[in-house]
Amino acid sequence: MINARISIHATRNPEIREEPRREGESNAAWIARVLGDSTAPRILLVGGAALTDFRVRVAQSHVRSDLKPSFWSHAAVLVPGAPPRLFHVDFEAAMPASEVPGVNGISEIDLDRFDDLGRFPNLALLRFPGADAATVLEGIGVLRLSRLSEDLVSPLVRWLGYVWGVDAAASPLVAGVPLPSAQFVDAAFAYANVDIVPGLSSRAACPEAIWQASLWWTGYYAGDDADDPRSVPCGSYVLGQRSASVRE
Repeated sequence: MINARISIHATRNPEIREEPRREGESNAAWIARVLGDSTAPRILLVGGAALTDFRVRVAQSHVRSDLKPSFWSHAAVLVPGAPPRLFHVDFEAAMPASEVPGVNGISEIDLDRFDDLGRFPNLALLRFPGADAATVLEGIGVLRLSRLSEDLVSPLVRWLGYVWGVDAAASPLVAGVPLPSAQFVDAAFAYANVDIVPGLSSRAACPEAIWQASLWWTGYYAGDDADDPRSVPCGSYVLGQRSASVRE
């Protein structure tokens, strides 16, 4: 099991709301609608239905008290704009392999990367209080040049071995190896002095930990401003696949 702190006397955050897709609405259109005209940076969580996504979702069951698979397999930073900018550390490389070390595994991708409803049925768009777009973007720029201090490439290799079943590799998360996409998001927001995984060590950073923080750690974020909804995480989500399985 993974050691984690719990938020004492926590109640579910009412500012995280389910927002169903409209008829015929693509994932990119859902994201654009939910984002609206906001300028604050967001964390995009995505839950996929391919084999690699399934294995990542199951690996995160150790972060849940019920040991059920997570809804999520990816985490990314979304910065609003025209068009929005999306940054990710991806198993399915968005660049030639020889370029991965030089940018610490971080790629800027299009929203189309997650637009397939069958492949990516689950989405969440989360805002954490205190982060501003300029600082988060600056943090991403620093992280791209900071592999010696915040290595995102080595965990990527460990997780690839796990999702591909190399030598019967065990879950890296249990061994204290964070999911690279969540490690990246955690580090980018930490640059803006925002802790998005307060219940876990950063060595166990994963999309599920970010999700749990947004749902249950309102007291941690609100402090003395508990009555102000702007002081706690907020966002929207849609779940097209509540139970993890592989869609052929």
